[in-house]
Amino acid sequence: MGGRWPVGVGRRLVEWGALALALALLILMFLQRSADVQGQAELAAIQTTLGALRTAAVLRHVQASRSGDTRLVATAPQNPFVTLVDPPPTYLGERDSATVPLAPGGWFYDPRCDCVGYRPLEPRWLSDSEGNGLLRYRIRRDAGPLQFEPIGRYAWQGEPIQ
Repeated sequence: MGGRWPVGVGRRLVEWGALALALALLILMFLQRSADVQGQAELAAIQTTLGALRTAAVLRHVQASRSGDTRLVATAPQNPFVTLVDPPPTYLGERDSATVPLAPGGWFYDPRCDCVGYRPLEPRWLSDSEGNGLLRYRIRRDAGPLQFEPIGRYAWQGEPIQ
């Protein structure tokens, strides 16, 4: 036989190789799509937390307006996270975002800039005009409910976010 394979073995090796290549490509595509879904889930969590902060601010304002008690507005805490019934489990507390290292996936209140912020779990999804890898929202304290305005221009997976 002198090194020759039996008839059909070469063809089977090519078939198995093609199958292995196809499976590898499918696995790579699956991993890419699952990473995209993880990014979308993190964005949904960010938007949910911001929505909870905005809703709590509106409810506090309505409560103060209905009762006529201006002390509710005057005594409103600086940190809007304390007005939430259940702060996010990833809330880190009050932090100076310029000097204190922040854990990925953590929310914080920065009294220095009077803003709330978030450090993404996966920074590759975020494009920010500040270039610091943080989402930060300045708190505007006008006559109405608190407003949360983005400090920079932010995009998540290429889509602009507020």
